[in-house]
Amino acid sequence: MEPWIIILLGLAAYILLVLYIGYRGYKVTKRTLEDYYLAGRGLGILLLMFTIFATYQSAYMYIGVTGFTYEHGVGIWYSNVANLLWAFLFIFIGIPLWRLGKAFGYITQADFFAHRFNSNILRLIIALWMVLGLTPYIGSQALATGRTLTTISRGVIAFGVAVMLYAITVIIYTSLGGMRSVAWTDLIQGLLMLGFIFVTLEVLLGKIGGIPALFEKVYATKPELLSIPGPKGLMTPGAWFGFLLCDALGGIMWIQNWVRFYAGKSWKTLALMTFLVPIGTTLMFFFSMLVGLCGVVLEPGLPSGDLVFPTLMVKHLPLWVTAGVVIGLFAASMSTVDSLSLALSSSISKDIIALAKPEIDESSLVRLGRLFIIAVIIAGCLVGYYAAGTYLVVLLTLLSLSLSAILFPVAIAALYWKRANKYGAIAGIIVGIIIGVKTLLFGPEFVFGIYGGLWAIIGCALTLIIVSLITPVSDKEAKSVEQISKVLASPIATMIDINDAYKVKTTMKQRYSTIIPRLIPSA
Repeated sequence: MEPWIIILLGLAAYILLVLYIGYRGYKVTKRTLEDYYLAGRGLGILLLMFTIFATYQSAYMYIGVTGFTYEHGVGIWYSNVANLLWAFLFIFIGIPLWRLGKAFGYITQADFFAHRFNSNILRLIIALWMVLGLTPYIGSQALATGRTLTTISRGVIAFGVAVMLYAITVIIYTSLGGMRSVAWTDLIQGLLMLGFIFVTLEVLLGKIGGIPALFEKVYATKPELLSIPGPKGLMTPGAWFGFLLCDALGGIMWIQNWVRFYAGKSWKTLALMTFLVPIGTTLMFFFSMLVGLCGVVLEPGLPSGDLVFPTLMVKHLPLWVTAGVVIGLFAASMSTVDSLSLALSSSISKDIIALAKPEIDESSLVRLGRLFIIAVIIAGCLVGYYAAGTYLVVLLTLLSLSLSAILFPVAIAALYWKRANKYGAIAGIIVGIIIGVKTLLFGPEFVFGIYGGLWAIIGCALTLIIVSLITPVSDKEAKSVEQISKVLASPIATMIDINDAYKVKTTMKQRYSTIIPRLIPSA
């Protein structure tokens, strides 16, 4: 039997497992928006950690980081520095949003902005922008997995067929079980991707002679890979800093990560993510970067960095490791696309459809949401199919991060600046979008040596401040600000915990008030 057939059989077994998890999720998930999209806001430490970790990692680590390191060197470490900044961003954004989500029943990212600024126009702009801006990221995952399957099957499985099989798998288990299925598959997928990237590195380092020998050989053959700006001059200090901020701010603003702030069981659960998630991402990132450098030594001269990981699998790994790595790669890719498609589906259902048809009930929105998951994944996979050969996975990923990061100034202002208003928020987002689209899609990508995504964030922030200062805050906005401030100013146990305790106490009083008179005879 051909080795690639054995690998595909192992992958098929894994796919059956995730489909089973999707089915189990379907059996226990209620037909409500909160249960389908947020798992009833009940994710504990382990599930929340791995669903955030796996959602962020994706095929970006296996194909993107290894390929980028192969072509541009260790300057890619900017991305892990961005991951470490998440610890602070979880504190300043994540925990407040968990408390607000519990208090006001937020389901989507746009729910918060629409409530804070009392603007359904802003809701619509954010929902549409996220759908359009994040479709390329689904494409990057389809691109990575499609190339890998085509490579390991030696061309027997065409790129288009590989992308189609991938899309069908993710559509089935995600649309069936919602967040519950996604969280449980993310747990399995996170463990698989960490485990097999480590095994891969161990095997490759064994052939090279260890980490010291690896750096010695890279330095001897291509020393510019071990410093910035790298062999092609991409990672200049300005580019490095711009990439770092867009990665960090865009990652925290990604819609699929944002909704996980709502899904935690308690604020303590979310607080633990400030150091648990960066630990996982740092390990994964370090292993992936070293694998990319191993490719420089073992497989020099490849036409594209995106090919280094699949090539190392086929030529240098034992069959059982290759099978595991293929499963790990699929796990990494699917763990992102399932979360992203679910989040985008919730936004389309609640922020667009429910806005157009206020009378629609929750069960209908859930049914429509399943259809939107199919549509979003198909659209993203089409982007990946037609982007083959034109973009590195990292650059496609960075594009989606930068387009999401435009919302960061609006989020900070919404939480911490009472003077910010809907006019400033809308104007800031529009200006940021114009700058981002112009620089990142049409060029020049760097202005005065600074990455265009960073200019988009700056443009959004300045416009937001100026317009907010020269326009009034409406009475409805002021009321929303007051509501939000009261929740955020409450004890760390949160208003909702106090309300729950009060409800229990009130219920007990009501019961005793009806029972005690029966036990005491009347005079």
